[in-house]
Amino acid sequence: MSIGENYQDIYRKLDGHKYGGMFKFSQPVLIVRDPELIKNILVKDFTSFHDNDVHVNIDTDPMFGRNPFVLRGERWKITRSQLNPAFTAAKLKPLFPLVLEVCQELTDYIEKNAHTGEFETKELCARFTTNVVATCAFGIHGNAIWNPESEFRRMGRELIEPGFLQNLKFTTILLMPFIADIFKLRFVTTTLEDFFRRVVKEVAMQREQKNVNRADYLQYLINLKNKAAESSATDNGHDFASQKNIFSDDDVVAQAITFFGDGFETSSTALSFSLYALATNPDIQEKVREEVESVLKKHGGELTFDSIQEMTYLDMVFSEVLRMYPPAMFLPRQCTKPFKLETPSGASFEVEAGTPVVIPLYALHYDPQHFHDPLIFDPERFSEENKKNLHKYVYLPFGNGPRICLGSRFAMMQVKAGIAAIISNFELSRTKRTPVPFIPDPNHFLLAAKGGLWLQMKKLKRKDI
Repeated sequence: MSIGENYQDIYRKLDGHKYGGMFKFSQPVLIVRDPELIKNILVKDFTSFHDNDVHVNIDTDPMFGRNPFVLRGERWKITRSQLNPAFTAAKLKPLFPLVLEVCQELTDYIEKNAHTGEFETKELCARFTTNVVATCAFGIHGNAIWNPESEFRRMGRELIEPGFLQNLKFTTILLMPFIADIFKLRFVTTTLEDFFRRVVKEVAMQREQKNVNRADYLQYLINLKNKAAESSATDNGHDFASQKNIFSDDDVVAQAITFFGDGFETSSTALSFSLYALATNPDIQEKVREEVESVLKKHGGELTFDSIQEMTYLDMVFSEVLRMYPPAMFLPRQCTKPFKLETPSGASFEVEAGTPVVIPLYALHYDPQHFHDPLIFDPERFSEENKKNLHKYVYLPFGNGPRICLGSRFAMMQVKAGIAAIISNFELSRTKRTPVPFIPDPNHFLLAAKGGLWLQMKKLKRKDI
């Protein structure tokens, strides 16, 4: 089973209980089921569950060790505050024309290759999101859509592609970090690190020589580094916590890698399952298409940042996609300060500092107590009226609280743009190889369909928009 299904199995065995436990080798792990308790862990009592349960030695893996997902304590707080401003709507809106250029490239590619009969949608979407990230983060054409062996696409595979040795390495890092330290195992390989160091250095040098200040993510990181250099020139403090603006060359490269990994992989998963859901629910597909075409007509046929925000039914569909197919199937937290839980008898149980805590998203999203007929794809669950009846902490595709996914707005922007571009140009349908129902692939840490997501995409006869 996939890791999400494993936690779902434990979740179901704990039916009727607010929480329960399992063992990670010899270490007790708290599994949380109750929405109010989840709310406490993520928000109300955040200081008691401040860190994610992922241990990475920054000396062994200096790039992944700077990823906000694994950073801890004060260092996480400072890095998060430095990066937050880069993901506001005001910062993302200027990037939308770049996303639109990649959407055009994607539709051109699909049209030219539609005669093949079908596409493996996850790979196609990964090539799309790779190009989006390459242009929005680095100002580089990733060339991944037309060339699956392009350098950026190969680096994407190097980072996340599953395989026996890769899975063994990831499992060791996640479950036995002390062994990972001994063997100096890294999420971000030296090949990846060297590639992104070279890209960052070349782009930064070109911009400095030509006096170019491009409004993309890399420029934001370069500006942070320059600001830190100016600050350190007048500050003799060496303690990290005392230097609120510290941001080095390593930080620039590390956060560029973070943006690349998070931006292409989870978004390609969300986009591919969105297309799968539309292909297997043709009535919903047609309704989305009608809304997209109506909004485009209102905006003179142009897909814009603002027009995407007007597509309310598309938003409902995407919300339901993230319920049924959440890319991350669980949230791994760690107790950072002793925390008392109420027991059924009215006594209390103390969760010790250092205890891993699992919030099983996949299980919550498929719990019939929270979602009626959870195996049915129903976007109406997320209508304005129905959302009022949904407990906020049983639907957590991006997490919640201070550690909510930093790039959620960027992810939604590129995925919705991709859906709108495809759905207004092509009709999606199943093929003999389309998995219905889909089976989660146990070889992936993120949600993936066993055997791939094969779909047919036929060119629509153009309507006047």
